[in-house]
Amino acid sequence: MKVKNKTNKIINNINEESKASLIELRQKQILTNIKYHKVFLILLFLINIFLIVFIFFYKRKIKEIKILSGKHTSKINTEDNEIEKFRSSLNHKMLNICIINKSGEMRFSFIFENSEEFNTLKNLVYEFKSKIMDTKIVPIKTFLLYQSVIDYYEPFLNRISYFDDILILIQTDNGNKFGIYVLDTFIPNEDNEFESKSNNIFLYSFETKKIYEYIGYNKISFSIKKDKLIALGNDELVINNNYYAEGGYINFPLKSFHLYNVDKNIFTGENNFNIKNLEAFSFI
Repeated sequence: MKVKNKTNKIINNINEESKASLIELRQKQILTNIKYHKVFLILLFLINIFLIVFIFFYKRKIKEIKILSGKHTSKINTEDNEIEKFRSSLNHKMLNICIINKSGEMRFSFIFENSEEFNTLKNLVYEFKSKIMDTKIVPIKTFLLYQSVIDYYEPFLNRISYFDDILILIQTDNGNKFGIYVLDTFIPNEDNEFESKSNNIFLYSFETKKIYEYIGYNKISFSIKKDKLIALGNDELVINNNYYAEGGYINFPLKSFHLYNVDKNIFTGENNFNIKNLEAFSFI
C-alpha cells in the first residue's frame, strides 16, 4: 500500500504539461506504429504484386519453352523419320537385285522395292515362258537394259534391240506400278522401229501380283514407233516418247487382255497418267 501510495503521489506530482507531453508521445508512438504497419502492408502488397507478375511471366516463359521444345522435338522426330525412310530406301536398294546390263555396268533397279518383288515377277515370267514353250525354263540371268533415270536421252529401242524376253516396267507419279512382258526378239526394221505380231504378251499388276495375258486379235500387238515409245494393240495402252513430260494413257477396261473380271484400273489408277520411272529388263 505504501508503494502504491508512493507511486500515486509521484503520479499526482506530475504536472499538466508533463502529462500532455506523455499523452502526445504516446499518440506519436501509435501513429508511428500505424505508419510502420502501413509501410509493411504496402511492402507486402508490392511483394505480392511482384510475385504474381513473376508467376505470370514464369508460367508464360515455361509455356513458350514447352512450345519451343515441342517444335524442336517434332522437328527432330520428322528428321528421324526422314533418316529412317532414307535408311529403309538404302536397305531396299541393297536387298534389290543387282543386275548387269549388256555393257557390263553394275546397276540397281529403282522400281523394284526389294528382292521379293523381283523374284515374284521373275517366277511368273519363267512360268509363262515354260507354258508357251511347253518345256521347263530355268532362269539364268537378268539384264537391266534401260533405266529412265540414267538413259532418258538415249533411244529406247537402241538399248533393247536384239534382246528377247523383254519386261518393261512403268512407275507412275501416283505410286502405281505395272509391267509389260513381250516374248519376242526386238529386231528393228529399216525405219528403226519395231512391231510384234506375237500374242505372247502379258500385263503385270504390282497391286494384285498377277499377270493378265494378251487375247487381242489386232494385226500388231506391240510396237515401238517414232511417234510412240510403246503402244499395245489398237493404242489401248500408250507411252509417249517424251514420257516424263507427256506421260501416257490407257483405255481401261482393256479389251485385248484377259482381266478376269477386274473392275478397276489396277495398272495406272487413272487413264491419263504421268510417269516417274521406266525400266526394261531381259530374262535370259
